[in-house]
This record gives sequence, C-alpha cells and structure tokens, in this order.
Amino acid sequence: MRVAFAAGVLLLSTAVAVTAVVLADPVALTVAVAFSVVCGWAALRVVVVELRQQRRAHAQERSRLAQDFHAEIAEQSVRRRAALAGSAREVERTRLAERATAELEATLRLSEARAHHAEHRARLEGTRADSAQRRVHDLEVSLAIRSAEEADELASWDAGHDGWEVDTVVDLLSWSSGSTPSGGSDGPPQRRAL
Repeated sequence: MRVAFAAGVLLLSTAVAVTAVVLADPVALTVAVAFSVVCGWAALRVVVVELRQQRRAHAQERSRLAQDFHAEIAEQSVRRRAALAGSAREVERTRLAERATAELEATLRLSEARAHHAEHRARLEGTRADSAQRRVHDLEVSLAIRSAEEADELASWDAGHDGWEVDTVVDLLSWSSGSTPSGGSDGPPQRRAL
C-alpha cells in the first residue's frame, strides 16, 4: 500500500512537471521542479519506511522460526537422550540377562557334573555291594562246607573211639603227675595214646 502511494506521488509529480513544461511559464516550471523534488523525497521516504518495516517483519519471522527450530532441536535432543537412555537401559538389561543366563548355564553344567559323579559313585558302590554280597555268599557256602566237614570229621572220630573206656580224670591225673597208674605198667594201649 505504501509502495502504491509512493508510485501515485511520483505520477502526480510527473503530471505537474509535464504541465509546467507545456505551459512554458518559468514560475510554474520552478514550482513544478520544487514539487517534483519534494514528491521524489516523499516517495523515497515511504519506500524506505516500507523496506524497514518489511525487514523488521522478516527479522521477527526469522527469529520466530529460529526459536521454533531450537525448540524442535531441543525436543529431538530430549527424545534422542531418552532413546539412548532407553537403549542404554535395554543394553544393561541385555547384559544382565546374558550374565544371568551364563550363570544359570554354569550352574546347570555343575549340577550335571555332580549328577554324573554321583551316578558314577552309585554304580561303583553298587558294584562293591554286589561284590561284597557275593563274597558273603561264598563265605557262607565255605562255612557251611567247613561245618559239614568238621561234623563229618567229628562223627568219624567219635565212631572210631567209641570202644575206649577211658577214665578221664585218672588219665588227666596220671598225665599231669607224669607217673603211671598203680601197677607200674603203662596200662592199656588206649591210655598210652591219650
């Protein structure tokens, strides 16, 4: 609007100057020149004011855009930090989960090794128990055989000596004193054998 006003002032100045030239009057020509100069300066002033106001409006717009840009950058920075903090927390959670998994795997391997060792010891103890049971059975069989043999031997000894009629007390006394029973003889052969 100001530019249109300045253009109108210049057109009016031009019309006054053309009219003064057509009239060829020196006073009219002087007034027209003075009027043209004043109109030119007025138009220049109006255009300069318009330019300043436009420059000021552009500066304000740029300032508002810069503030919006800074606010957007700050918001994006906050989002990035939150995302980085979230990802850092996620990384930390992942590390903790990996560490817990590794510990659980180690515990599982240790438990498996202990179970394998316990199973091996159980087998070994079972083998030893079986061996001991076989040994006890063998010893029981040997004892039964030995007892039977001793019983047979005793039975055969008792059968072979049934005919002896030995006075045990007399024999013991004679043996302990080193003398023979009365009569000076050695006695029957059975007593001599005892």
